[in-house]
Amino acid sequence: MAHIGIMDVSGIQPYLFRTPLLREIAQRSASLEAMARRPDGLFAGAFAEAGANPLALAGGIASATADGPEALREAFGVISRAMIESGSGLDAAAVVAPYEAGRLAEGYSSAVQLLERRKLTAPRSVAASFPGLDAPAPTTVETPAGAGAQAMGNGWEMPAELDRMILEGFRTRPDGAEEPERAGLMAVVCVDGLGMGSRVIRWLTDAEAMDDESFRAEFSGWSEAVKRRWARAWDGAIEALAQRFDADDGALRHLHTRERSLRPRTAAGRRQLPCRRIYQGGDDLTFVCDARIALGLTADLAARLEQPAEEKTPELFRSLTVSAGVLFVDAHYPFGRAVALAEEVRVRAKRRATAEAGSSTPPSCIDWWVNREGALHCTERKGSCKPYRLRTDPGAEADVGWDLLESRVLAGLWNVLGGARNKLKDLAVAVETGPASVTELVKKRPLPGAGLAACVPDGFDRATGFAADRTPLIDAVELFDIHFPLAEEVPE
Repeated sequence: MAHIGIMDVSGIQPYLFRTPLLREIAQRSASLEAMARRPDGLFAGAFAEAGANPLALAGGIASATADGPEALREAFGVISRAMIESGSGLDAAAVVAPYEAGRLAEGYSSAVQLLERRKLTAPRSVAASFPGLDAPAPTTVETPAGAGAQAMGNGWEMPAELDRMILEGFRTRPDGAEEPERAGLMAVVCVDGLGMGSRVIRWLTDAEAMDDESFRAEFSGWSEAVKRRWARAWDGAIEALAQRFDADDGALRHLHTRERSLRPRTAAGRRQLPCRRIYQGGDDLTFVCDARIALGLTADLAARLEQPAEEKTPELFRSLTVSAGVLFVDAHYPFGRAVALAEEVRVRAKRRATAEAGSSTPPSCIDWWVNREGALHCTERKGSCKPYRLRTDPGAEADVGWDLLESRVLAGLWNVLGGARNKLKDLAVAVETGPASVTELVKKRPLPGAGLAACVPDGFDRATGFAADRTPLIDAVELFDIHFPLAEEVPE
């Protein structure tokens, strides 16, 4: 009788981030990708050797079919044993279940439900131990291709050292001389697809009428298309970032305070790209970058994922929305903890997206947290408008998305305050206290030009920037020194 097997790997984040070194994290990420997704990797090889037919390999989830249960059990045993013997700490829960010929869609759905129950009860090991024997030491494996520094086009290189990723900042003095700006913040970014689980359930429901071969072809087709979509969005975003530096004599100049600029570091004659993808699973991605380009790069990535796909994929998977969490932290902060905190921030963005979705597709939402003090627990700022939609909803009252925060609120502050550092500090204190304090501040120390009115979006009080107890000024003041716009022209 036909059988289907599904396996879910756990322990991926502890495996990746038990080391603070970017080079080692990149090596582990490359080895994980080679093991799970390459045609000659562990998963595909185990299925082929056992005579099972793979359905899909995506991140830490693998599925296959076979004429009987033995081939699937053999393949899962080979994979599990290899992970244990490597000392990686990776673990897996698996299920093998029969299904009626011609009803593969129904069999897959039932197997997924069984797997979810199995994951709740299956024991999880963090190290292998045998009676009378010590746990095996981690095996030394050859570094997979792509784990170190990666050469790119036009003299760029994706670095494997975190220090090379932090851009060099400069400020041009009135006499034309440049002086360096101190900077040591990195950003760890977690991005995850929204509503993928519900989309898969809806697709499986529609697929119940398919014959087995049609189900296999369409399932493999759209799952591979989703993986390609994430890869192309990332490649397009970093290519656009590199072009942005190339467009201005190798420097990224601030659109609103042109005396400030950023330049990439160099190593062996190659410019170091200020970002590095750490891990990409089925519909989630983690990357690290210089803090000053983090929000722009994340917004660009999210916008590319939202664009309708060119592939002939089911309607459900042609446009992807995401939740994104950005953690700003000192470059020497423990990497594993930084990823965990970035994930907490991403969950806040997901909550807003889910709350606004209703019966429609959840909108892409972004949140961030500036953790200069190296705190171990995520906190929220009272009065903040975070999390932000990727784009402002024109039909919502007092709504400001990331697009409007950058192009109106932040741009307004940069233009109004310029280099007036004392006024910025006073405004930061006032907006934290409330609208009455902002009114008093502006009365005592009027801002030049249109003042706050130049910064405040529709729906917020022009005099104070508040709507009830919320104001985007809190978030704009927080990002004033951190964020560099990636747009090539000043918005009109």
